[in-house]
Amino acid sequence: MAAICLPLAACGSKGADETGERKQEVQLSITPPDTLHLDYAANASGEIKVAANVPWTAAITQGSEWCAISPAVGSAGDFYATVKAATKNQANDPRYATLTFSAGSDFSKTYAVRQEPNPLDASIPDYDGYTLAWSDEFDGATLNTASWTALNDGSGGGNQELQYYLPANVSVGVEPLSGKSCLVLTAKKQSYSGKTATSGRVEGKRTFLYGRLEASIKLPHTADGLWPAFWLLGGDIATNPWPACGEIDIVEMGHATGIKSGTQNRYFNGACHYLGGSPVENVTHSASLQDDFHLFTLIWDEYNIKMYLDLDKNPAATPYFTLNISNKSAGAAGYYFHKPFYFLFNLAVGGHFPFDGSSTSLQNNISNVTALSSGDAKMYVDFVRVYQR
Repeated sequence: MAAICLPLAACGSKGADETGERKQEVQLSITPPDTLHLDYAANASGEIKVAANVPWTAAITQGSEWCAISPAVGSAGDFYATVKAATKNQANDPRYATLTFSAGSDFSKTYAVRQEPNPLDASIPDYDGYTLAWSDEFDGATLNTASWTALNDGSGGGNQELQYYLPANVSVGVEPLSGKSCLVLTAKKQSYSGKTATSGRVEGKRTFLYGRLEASIKLPHTADGLWPAFWLLGGDIATNPWPACGEIDIVEMGHATGIKSGTQNRYFNGACHYLGGSPVENVTHSASLQDDFHLFTLIWDEYNIKMYLDLDKNPAATPYFTLNISNKSAGAAGYYFHKPFYFLFNLAVGGHFPFDGSSTSLQNNISNVTALSSGDAKMYVDFVRVYQR
């Protein structure tokens, strides 16, 4: 291929230094030209050839969190370097890195690296009438920050919760009994910035309107005081603060009613919240939901919001929550649920939900959170998927 020729003094000229000596013209070319393509897998790599007439260096100026080049220095002549993706591209979109090559003080050239999108996993089921639009299988080394934000917040969620949400309590790791790679939210009895517990919460960066939305979750043993949830908020929350933005709670667990009845390991609810309404359906399941993974599904269209438990095991299951949203007029429930929403997963500690709001001293006392008496508690999410028509 033709060499790229640029002078060190200034692009497009052959200047001289202060002594009047003419500077050497830089010749540097890269093969393959323009862009290197990498497979989506972790440790995917490719080789580039750098042909130069002067020593050079290379740096990752964009995408350094996943892309690396070795070696990153070279001398005059033909030189080969390996470009490697440290982690799997978990997204269904490509991601890019930029290499910047420098020679001397005045020459630089950028070069693109593209890691291919994650293809649809053959193990992901198909549903009649639906196409998989997006998923996160949580099988990389770390949380995909292109899709999620790990919250750093100690506000108490408006419910007098005891935890401080920290990114350090959010990880991607293996659930030990199943061996599944999962999103892991960890709650700890830990003093931090005035709070008596820490935990994890992630918020999605993508929004979705309608579809079959589902997640496979292993809920922690809530005992007394933990409040795990899988839910959605309206993407317009910045301009329409809660509850006008709308909220869809696909599953919440750990409520005071379950604690009082001794059924906290199988008592859960689905709910929606909006300006002027908060319909909730509470369910006491026949067996514990805290000992294995369970599939929670939201089927949402122009007419209804419906929630299901374990459709993978029982495709004929009836919904445990239904809300008719066909009336879109102002003030009606449907007014709030015909716009894009985003995902949230969190593991709250204490607050109104598990302690009923009946006693401030009860809900504000970490000693009453028996779920953390013998150590940390973890919520595992195997995957989250969105199918659309």
